[in-house]
Amino acid sequence: MLVAGGSGALGGAIARAAARRGYVVGVHYYRHRERANETASACAAAGGRAVVVQGDLRLRNEARRVLEDFEDACGGVPRAVVCAVGGAKDEPVLRTSEDSFTSSVELNLTAPTWLLQAACNRWAECGGHAVVLGSFAGSVGRTGGAAYAAGKAGLVGLMRSVAREFGWRGVRVNIVVPPFVRQGMGAAASDEFVRAETSRSLLGRTGDAESFAAFVMDVVAAKGITGQVISGDSRIA
Repeated sequence: MLVAGGSGALGGAIARAAARRGYVVGVHYYRHRERANETASACAAAGGRAVVVQGDLRLRNEARRVLEDFEDACGGVPRAVVCAVGGAKDEPVLRTSEDSFTSSVELNLTAPTWLLQAACNRWAECGGHAVVLGSFAGSVGRTGGAAYAAGKAGLVGLMRSVAREFGWRGVRVNIVVPPFVRQGMGAAASDEFVRAETSRSLLGRTGDAESFAAFVMDVVAAKGITGQVISGDSRIA
């Protein structure tokens, strides 16, 4: 299994969960090599095997190379890919610059696009499963985060198009929406933002990366699901 964004909080938790379930794990990173190495070490401590691969997935050729590096290190095509790349920069619509909008969409939509393209090119004969992490903001919007919400909303059209094109080849593609967690991106959230997201939860609490990772692994294992947006959240609009 290749976990894109495995150096992050959610990606790292998913990589560790995959290792515990017996997967050979590719821990992808772009900038944070030390965090990726820590995740790989945790995977090994859990009894699994992990390799670290680097690349800027916003670039089509880099996405292809990341898959090639996994194959070279692990001796085969990853039959499952989890895309946990993404990031948000809070800016009101009227203050969002062209460069800022483009940067956000490239990270949250373009990068998953090239990763899916590279994976499906290999799965045309053998099948596979991709899980892309979506966002609550992708369905309800986000005050001060239009660029991020737009990128995440675009993932739905991307995912369902790929699912339609490749379903007959045994390729499954789904989006899983995580809860708000106070790790990774959530660590920088203001107290006001945390209170607002907690109040939206029907359980009155924030999420947990490890519990969400276990949920993602259950989705990966589900053989008859594709083209779906699956929520691992307790918030509703």
